[in-house]
Amino acid sequence: MNLRFVRREVVVLVMLLAARAVLAEASVVTSESDVPDAQTVLIQPARSVPAMSSAMLTQKAWKALADKRYDEAVLISDETESRYGPLADRQQQRLRAFAPPEQAAQYSALNDVATALFIKGRAYRLLERRDEARQAFLDIIQNYRFAQCWDPKGWFWKVAEAAQDEIHSMDFSVDFGDYTSQTLTSQAWKAYQANKHEAVELYTRKCLELYSETALKMQSELHDFAPKGQENDYWALNDVATCLLIRGKSLQRQRRNREAALAFGEIIGKYSYALCWNPNGHFWRVAEAAQRSMTVVSP
Repeated sequence: MNLRFVRREVVVLVMLLAARAVLAEASVVTSESDVPDAQTVLIQPARSVPAMSSAMLTQKAWKALADKRYDEAVLISDETESRYGPLADRQQQRLRAFAPPEQAAQYSALNDVATALFIKGRAYRLLERRDEARQAFLDIIQNYRFAQCWDPKGWFWKVAEAAQDEIHSMDFSVDFGDYTSQTLTSQAWKAYQANKHEAVELYTRKCLELYSETALKMQSELHDFAPKGQENDYWALNDVATCLLIRGKSLQRQRRNREAALAFGEIIGKYSYALCWNPNGHFWRVAEAAQRSMTVVSP
């Protein structure tokens, strides 16, 4: 008999016996277990649950805030910062200015973490925890100054600027409301009438910051005052000029006459066709009111 053939047969036999032993041991383990599919449970690793994206977390935080579940909004915001904060830090470090609108989505972690902090600050304000609210807003200003938040109306807004507005709101009891030029102008008038000069400056500055570009464009389209019935078509022009007038009159009351003259001069030089609605039922010309105010400014 060929010796190599015998050796090969022995090796095969040993392998078969070893395989039977393993199967027998496995059958014992399975039979002794009362848990179905015990082998599968022991052998297969647990499936990992994919992490929720920063956008999804931020949406959940907004929803919780809107539903007045403020503590939950804070928890979701903290989770967003914990998961995506390091990436947000790196994205902030890559920027030297605000990303253009077509590139803003490339900085999703930065935008969402800053927005989550903003939601956290708002929730703390509504819970009347002012110190914690202030710290959340300061974190945005100090660490995420180039973050932007997408508004469903069709544009990005700057989260750090909104955070600064919230701090001003707490410090000077101002309310920017829906940020429309009409609201800001109305609030500026009320603050002026109440001699709240810090609030006047905040409202008028915000109106100019948001709408002066549009106002200048509207001014350039006119060669005379808007025809009757079309005055409100030039809403930004009218409100920006009116805010400058309110600022000038507020500065006059504070005897800051040189600064007041600059505000009045800006109306005359840039917004000469602006009109302001009088509740008595007519429009008046803002530049003419500015000119009259300049004549009473002390040298």
